[in-house]
Amino acid sequence: MAVSNRRVTSVECLARWRHTQYGYVSPDNFIPVIEQSGLINDFTRDVLRKSAQQLDLWLQEGFDLKVSVNVSMENLDRFNLPEIYEAAVRECYVPIDRITLEITEGKLGKDFAQSLDILTRLRLKGFGLAIDDFGIGYSSMETLKHMPFTELKVDRIFAHGAAKDPATRANLESSIKLGKALGLNVVVEGIEAGTDYQLALELGCD
Repeated sequence: MAVSNRRVTSVECLARWRHTQYGYVSPDNFIPVIEQSGLINDFTRDVLRKSAQQLDLWLQEGFDLKVSVNVSMENLDRFNLPEIYEAAVRECYVPIDRITLEITEGKLGKDFAQSLDILTRLRLKGFGLAIDDFGIGYSSMETLKHMPFTELKVDRIFAHGAAKDPATRANLESSIKLGKALGLNVVVEGIEAGTDYQLALELGCD
């Protein structure tokens, strides 16, 4: 949601599994298994395609939206990944610049040169690139400066209750300032109270 006018501008598509026998299975349980089994590339491509198909329906219905999709660092081991993702989106007749790929910060340190190459070509294709869960991983100013990110997502632990907790507020404020200084769109997770919303607005969150 845009903080300035409270309009919904984008959605995040998340994989969820409701098993007939075991009920709800958390992504924290099944995503690592998919990664370890070498199936993460096919899985992510399918999620991206389904997300683009849904976005196409929304656009046809007049909803001005963008969609975000999580990408595992395990995906960034294929040189032709940008072409694979481009083809998946174009099959659905959706503008590529309406798709943002979210990379979790905690794994950014893995093979920096290869990640930089693939992420740069994804950006050149038109994809938005977000650094997800910012603040809980290992990224540095150098990482943020060189990686072609367009968006910074501040983790909820640095936002939830920030209006009432000085330490949380300090973390939130510094993260937003960093993102704005680097020219990034800043998204804050965990805003559930009016006081936190007002604080995010005052601090310049997008």
